[in-house]
Amino acid sequence: GDCLSTTAPGYPCPTIVSASPYMAPTTSVSDTLVSTDVTATSVGLRFACISSEPVTMYQVYYGTDILAPAAERFAEFNHINNGSITTRVQQLTPGTPYFFTITPRNLNGDAYRTCPTSAA
Repeated sequence: GDCLSTTAPGYPCPTIVSASPYMAPTTSVSDTLVSTDVTATSVGLRFACISSEPVTMYQVYYGTDILAPAAERFAEFNHINNGSITTRVQQLTPGTPYFFTITPRNLNGDAYRTCPTSAA
């Protein structure tokens, strides 16, 4: 099943971490991250969960500067085995380009953050 969130920026979803892998993930979700249904004030994001390594959560960040694409943390999502995560970032400023990054993590640290994905 998919995780769906409509939480506004600044109000992260609660996250419960139940796994305890021994090393931080080394895989990114860059290949599967897509923006969907872009409106003047919101953008949908979807990415596939990593199945090749132990991941307990994914942190979604965004910003308006490509040099600082993780200026704001939007939310955290629990890992879904063989699943994907879909969310919607709302209350964005019309006409402003935004950049989004996803960081997989586990109890041993962060994995590789995605390259910034833009949506205007």
